[in-house]
Amino acid sequence: MWIVVAILATCTAAGTAVAVAAVASGHHSASANAASSSNPEASTPSSQGILRTETAPPTEVATSPTSTAAPPYAGNSVVSVAPAAGHHPLAPTAVGLLTRYFNDIDNRTFDDYIFLFSQDMRAELDPATLADGYRSTSDSGGRVTELGVVADGRTAATVTFTSHQDAADGPDGETCTNWTVKFFLQRESGGYVFGPHPSDYHALHVPC
Repeated sequence: MWIVVAILATCTAAGTAVAVAAVASGHHSASANAASSSNPEASTPSSQGILRTETAPPTEVATSPTSTAAPPYAGNSVVSVAPAAGHHPLAPTAVGLLTRYFNDIDNRTFDDYIFLFSQDMRAELDPATLADGYRSTSDSGGRVTELGVVADGRTAATVTFTSHQDAADGPDGETCTNWTVKFFLQRESGGYVFGPHPSDYHALHVPC
């Protein structure tokens, strides 16, 4: 049974693509180096003619301060983050939304799923239709590979993941599909949600 849940990209296989804006037919959806110097022992004769050995005091070694730079945000067990994207200030926000997104699909909790999207998109998202479209979908390996600002000022999160689904629910009859999808984050009601994709945007997918 084909159902397209056009949600953020092409309505992906078994609902794996994200919200586009409507529900239609055909679901495919040096440190500084240590500075050191050592002085050899100096032999100095005394006034009585006795050879007296004097040892130079220990040399102080300059050490570089411990770096206080925070490591890049790495995500969690559901959605990881590539180092290149880990320093972006919205990395934790994107991971939080995407973690709910994937968990809601895998757990079939579509009453929560619809609230990940902007208000104008929610009107097109019916939990019962989503449940049918994603009926055989299981997603894994979510990874944010890039975070950047697009032309309209929103932040786009480029995400790769793998979906497994029944052949009848996959693009071109695929049971395993590798996806590259952009999720467009926008502010709403004091937080962030997924907004519609630009009209010329299309998700990428290839068979596993």
